[in-house]
Amino acid sequence: GEVGHALTLTTPSLLFVGLGNRGEDLRARAEAIAPCPVLSLAEIDTTARTASDQPLPEVTSDAPFPIQFTSGTTGKA
Repeated sequence: GEVGHALTLTTPSLLFVGLGNRGEDLRARAEAIAPCPVLSLAEIDTTARTASDQPLPEVTSDAPFPIQFTSGTTGKA
């Protein structure tokens, strides 16, 4: 499907997932096919509140960056 195709185009180190169009949590489905850790968008608030006080890493021009795929952006259904 579309997510599998997006995963073949990239080398993700973390995958964020939300809810499906019927309100179902997509985390379990994503974990079954993702080659990396999966974090539910519903957990972002908790994760941010419990983050350490470590300084943020320096970001260089060759550092990885987020790629966001949305419905229809991969050209595959």
